[in-house]
Amino acid sequence: MAGQGFYVYRLHCDTEAEWVFWNVKDGDPVPTTCPHNNTHVVSGGAIVERFNNEFAVDAEGKARVAQEVLVGISQPNFYLPNMCDPCSWYYGSLAEVNKALTDSGDGLLWTSGITNWIDLFHHRIHDEHVIEGRDNYKVKVEVSDDDGSTWTEFTEWSDCWLPATEEYDWTKIPADGYFVEYDTGQIHFGASQAGKLVRASFYKENGFKFVIAPTPGKKLKIEYAEIQGSKDMHFTCSVVFIIKGYDPTGTVPPPEKVEYRRTIYGTMWNYITESKGNYPPVPAMGGSHKWGQVLRGMINDAIVNPFPYTATEPLLSSAGMEVEVVFDEGDGPWEGEYANATFYCKSIDE
Repeated sequence: MAGQGFYVYRLHCDTEAEWVFWNVKDGDPVPTTCPHNNTHVVSGGAIVERFNNEFAVDAEGKARVAQEVLVGISQPNFYLPNMCDPCSWYYGSLAEVNKALTDSGDGLLWTSGITNWIDLFHHRIHDEHVIEGRDNYKVKVEVSDDDGSTWTEFTEWSDCWLPATEEYDWTKIPADGYFVEYDTGQIHFGASQAGKLVRASFYKENGFKFVIAPTPGKKLKIEYAEIQGSKDMHFTCSVVFIIKGYDPTGTVPPPEKVEYRRTIYGTMWNYITESKGNYPPVPAMGGSHKWGQVLRGMINDAIVNPFPYTATEPLLSSAGMEVEVVFDEGDGPWEGEYANATFYCKSIDE
């Protein structure tokens, strides 16, 4: 006894000028009209991935199951930055090198005039320590007492929060240290630097963007996703998921990419409509201690919605495919404590 094989077919909807994907069974004709609207003509069909659900049976007709070691397969996860926190929006951020800081008047507090410095060292993003090139994002602060002839690098200090009083204690900063207010772009020194020159190198946010893509030689399948948000989160602008890749028609040569299709989540109801329900609320917990500016615990309860993606097409590295996530109809950020998504994927050799 055997099952029916099927494959994912990529089609170009000439009417809507976008790429669509459709599951086609072996033996069925290739669609000539758009699966989403049969009045629209399609062209440029190509198989993205073929599946075969044939299976062996025993003498009684029961399916036989065997385990095997999966070779060339890994299960990477992708985590969006916090859509409520621009200091976590590292993707596409811009470098500021040797930015001169201004003394606020007491020699202790210095300001850059630039808000939302990128922070990849205080757990704003899960697994921040494995982000490629992470050390490049580390803030560097230098002081000169000889009009810029020589510079001395100071050390960042993060442990200034007092949970008992819920206030910062700047006296905890050592004389050769500083504390960064990433959101306001200010520096607190442990000792006065009055009359000196102070400069800082850092990255600043440049809008919300994130890309999910396979590594070279691999195809990436998004199998499952979760949307996590604090109950105080306010949806202030749309989020757009754009599938891109090389132009199958060859009109636009690589490495340039074309848009295949996009999905827009413009309201909270859009998320709920596509989700598979929600998990029980996660109660606020974790306490009030801070590491740098980042609270280790939760202020609000959290809501988590699951999104199974068992029928989505894989992202092929050979086709330059990727999913780009951006804000639309406004630059954000969303309001509230936290809003994020996690994508659970399978990476397989092409």
